Amino acid sequence: MKIGIVCYPTFGGSGVVATELGIELSKRL
Repeated sequence: MKIGIVCYPTFGGSGVVATELGIELSKRL
């Protein structure tokens, strides 16, 4: 999950979006 949280900010450029995606992924898992 750390890899996803680290990679997403480079695409979106927003730490908030990365955090939300991390939470969504953690819920799915």
